[in-house]
Amino acid sequence: MDLLWWAAVLSKSHIVWSLLPPLYLNPDVWVDASTSWGIGLVVRGCWAAWNPLLGCKVANQDIGWDETIVMELMLLWMVSAGFHDTKIVVHGNNMGVLGALKKGRSKNVACNLSICQMARTMVPANILLNPMYVTFEANLADACSCGEFGSVEMCLLVLFALPAALTPFVWNV
Repeated sequence: MDLLWWAAVLSKSHIVWSLLPPLYLNPDVWVDASTSWGIGLVVRGCWAAWNPLLGCKVANQDIGWDETIVMELMLLWMVSAGFHDTKIVVHGNNMGVLGALKKGRSKNVACNLSICQMARTMVPANILLNPMYVTFEANLADACSCGEFGSVEMCLLVLFALPAALTPFVWNV
């Protein structure tokens, strides 16, 4: 599977990966997942949330998977907002998922599929992630992941389609 992925990536003529140090950005991005409600993304004080469809979880789709897919959705949002050629700081409070992202792999099969999808998104946009641990109490996306949103005016505009692999499991609020 890895060879097929690399063959597909390298067959595209528009992909460029600079050898210069990437522009380092901290665009105030926060992610969180909650078993009580769903997943949330906060960027510069604006929020987006996704709720799991009831009864749709399958094997290996646990809180770690929820925390991984919110990273995937955050990355899709960043690319749709025009971010590219940069290293982006993202704040989260799940040390297992942050470590898996830094390593590029997880022991959880479902998380690995999400990490592979993130790589498919990062390579063409020339984006690297710099996951940063924050405590549960300091995570600005915690309230959002528990279903407590800010005002409608502070809702992030989500310009990307939910990936087909996720549509059976979550919906955008």
